[in-house]
Amino acid sequence: MRKSFLKQEKWEIVLFVAVMSAGYISSVILIGGPVTYSGPAGCVTGFLLYQAWKYKRFKKEWKLKERLKVSNGPFYF
Repeated sequence: MRKSFLKQEKWEIVLFVAVMSAGYISSVILIGGPVTYSGPAGCVTGFLLYQAWKYKRFKKEWKLKERLKVSNGPFYF
């Protein structure tokens, strides 16, 4: 289940890491580093909370889908 979630979300995670890395590198080049670390820390925390929420929703859908596959009889609800 986790593997399929990561497969589904891999481009979003890769894009987030790339943008955060580019932002950090550009701040180091332009002004010698980030002024504060609370901004990037807040972005990372928000992204992790968002991914946890999406994983919880994915898990509910996965369980529902598995329950429908196991259902006996000719009719599926």
